[in-house]
Amino acid sequence: MRIITLVLGLLLMLPIAFAATLKADIELSTNDLVTEKIALDFYSENSFDVFTFTTLSEPISIVYDGDYTITRDEDEYTIEFIKDILPGENEISFILLFDDLVVRQGKTRVFHTGFPASIADDAAISVTLPEGFIMTDAAPKKTHVPMEINTDGRQITIHWSFAESDIPLIVLFYKGPSGLGIYLMIGILMILLIVVIVYLVLRKRTHRIITDTLSGDEMKIVGKIREGIDIQKKIAQELGFSKSKISKVIRKLEEKGLLEKETHFKTNRLKLKKIK
Repeated sequence: MRIITLVLGLLLMLPIAFAATLKADIELSTNDLVTEKIALDFYSENSFDVFTFTTLSEPISIVYDGDYTITRDEDEYTIEFIKDILPGENEISFILLFDDLVVRQGKTRVFHTGFPASIADDAAISVTLPEGFIMTDAAPKKTHVPMEINTDGRQITIHWSFAESDIPLIVLFYKGPSGLGIYLMIGILMILLIVVIVYLVLRKRTHRIITDTLSGDEMKIVGKIREGIDIQKKIAQELGFSKSKISKVIRKLEEKGLLEKETHFKTNRLKLKKIK
């Protein structure tokens, strides 16, 4: 549970007028780390130089645009954020990272957090589950019902809204993707891997069998076509073949079912049928 107060610096004995609106965006991770992004808009009648945030859990990391100190008092941790607070409207925001707010109960995980009713006149809290996780129906009956639940198809975000008289207490039960789904995905990937390996092996074997049946001149023509030279006249010029010789070799490749040709002006364009 969080306990937030304003601590007066040099003007400690003056009365305090405090009204605030709290916004907390909470993100849960697959490794049970909890990131709490907290923002407070508040009105004050006096000047302060410290904003104090008290929590029952020790944050493992704090992100704040300024200096702060953290101390432990019995079972509480007090964070003092150095901030110039002036009479009128003020705001403060910071990020806390926790590693002890999620408890695992078998396949179900339980997240709990809360804020005292005196923290703000209004509180808007949202919790985003890890990607692929869903809520369960095991939540205690006394917890607050979410105002809204959204999803982008990958992650679910739950929203709560609290009035001044409410105690912003959240207990959320959720679970990860089904183990069957994971095993099915692994199985599909294994099958695809086997298919690819078999294809590559057969392709290499087929290529070896075909090329073993070719003569030297046939291999030269195939090599030129694979280099991108597919005009019969051009191949003959580069290989030094006569017109009759290249026609004879091409005819043998056609008979073996490895080559096809199409008329291209006064010569032919050649295309391999089986060897890629």
